[in-house]
Amino acid sequence: LEPEVPLQAQCARSIGGVVEACGSGCLSPEQMNELTKSLKQIMEDSDQRMDSVVADLDNEEEEEDVDDDIDRELLDAEDDLIEQLIYVIGKMIGAEGEAFGPMLDELLEWFLGKLKTEDSTPVARVQQRLGLAMLDDVIEIGGAKSQKYIPEFMQHMLAFSRTLLNEEAKQAALYGVGLCAEHGGPAFTPFVHEAVATLLQVVRQVDARDEEKESATDNAVSSLGKIAQNHHVDNSEEVWEVWLSYLPLRADVAESVIVTKQLCSLIRNNHGLILGRDNANLPRIISIFAEVLETEGVDEDCSKQIKEIVDSAQQGAPTQLDTAVRALPAEHLQKLQRCLNGTPAPARNLNDPALA
Repeated sequence: LEPEVPLQAQCARSIGGVVEACGSGCLSPEQMNELTKSLKQIMEDSDQRMDSVVADLDNEEEEEDVDDDIDRELLDAEDDLIEQLIYVIGKMIGAEGEAFGPMLDELLEWFLGKLKTEDSTPVARVQQRLGLAMLDDVIEIGGAKSQKYIPEFMQHMLAFSRTLLNEEAKQAALYGVGLCAEHGGPAFTPFVHEAVATLLQVVRQVDARDEEKESATDNAVSSLGKIAQNHHVDNSEEVWEVWLSYLPLRADVAESVIVTKQLCSLIRNNHGLILGRDNANLPRIISIFAEVLETEGVDEDCSKQIKEIVDSAQQGAPTQLDTAVRALPAEHLQKLQRCLNGTPAPARNLNDPALA
């Protein structure tokens, strides 16, 4: 492992922190150009080191003394280095906006290049995930101003949403589809039909909730909801039905908070397809809430919203609520009762094997 690699990663992280702290105008145009040149050089150097690793593996693949640990260490170091470059670029997008646009376009060439290969080696899989992570950040941080990138980005995101060779890249792509739907505006419209079809296919796979695939599926479900809420979808009833039937998200806890809040918002706005005719979906909704309460899948604000919704249901739909509550497992019922009563969750037993 070359010592400059972790050092470069640390320096990049520090630069990103400075940019975030100082905000807009912290770098002059000349300094932004110099930073861009440095980042491009670091990425090119990383490519050379990775090419060397691949060459060594090709030469040694028939030998029995290949040191997998060293190869893993090298790959992890390069992975972290590029992660920190993505962090810096993201901070520059956030701080400088359009002023950083031409330099961002230069830097994106490297990341987009990693997505144009069908290679499935360990190095390629890491770089594909990193490429998609960069695209995700451009859309998420750039917001509406990043709409010009949607057509090119969506081609890659849809392709990797269907991949069977790289689950981590697939998860980043599925997450990115939702970001494009949320921030893409009219630029996303041509992709609505294909995106919905692709996401439904992912969610409906028999093994969609297997451990190695569940995080990716969670992101597919989240993205379905973002498309249906932000765009016209011909089969919206089907999409919302699939979305609701899958909840709560269990693998990606950060996304679970977002999606559960979205569910609360839809209910508070009396969304007909979510509530169902005559509140027919209330038992399903209460089941979702009761399961996710007192987990990392909700935050304090979300728990408060759940309490308000259930309190409202006690007034407006008492019969359906009573039916829903009676169907809950005892553990989930207790969580719901504590939420309604404002009672804190019991302390966890750290010696419980289930928590190990």
